Amino acid sequence: MPIPRRPDGPIICVIVCRQPVAGRAFVSLKAASAPRNPNRLTMMADKLELLSLREAAAAITEGDFSAENYAEVLLEKAAEHRDLNTFIALDPAIVLEQARLADLDHAKGRSHGRLHGVPIALKDNIDTRLLPTTGGTPALRGNRPARDAEIAGRLFAEGAILFGKAGLHELSYGATNVNDATGAVHNP
Repeated sequence: MPIPRRPDGPIICVIVCRQPVAGRAFVSLKAASAPRNPNRLTMMADKLELLSLREAAAAITEGDFSAENYAEVLLEKAAEHRDLNTFIALDPAIVLEQARLADLDHAKGRSHGRLHGVPIALKDNIDTRLLPTTGGTPALRGNRPARDAEIAGRLFAEGAILFGKAGLHELSYGATNVNDATGAVHNP
């Protein structure tokens, strides 16, 4: 599966909803090393959470900011908009650990693909080893897949890191994202 050439949404919603989150916020960046292009970083700072997949991947690859810095910004945005009930599963410790590992590999000159260090969210009906896959139903609350679904595996093989599992209509049997078990997902 090729990576889309023109993603039209923020990284946090690449697969989730392809809609930018309303409002803008920025968490100060702690540079792991001096950015190669400080002017570019300054230009991106006020809209970091709205970068396209391609822009975020390029910025991490070029050293404009680290994967960990970017993950911190996205985690802050997710916490700020917790009322949208976007995620069924989101573990900041896992996200930050994956981002740190991506940064260590980057510092050693190892890249894992075109999405190296970019956090992505997947719907909770796509199996991943790192987080449970519940399909939004209480019957699968403890479901821990032994392996990643093919689509998740392909994204991870390109260097993407799992940000979280997004809410959905129970067992994907509907298009409204209204779910009695996990609550409705609100799209701004």
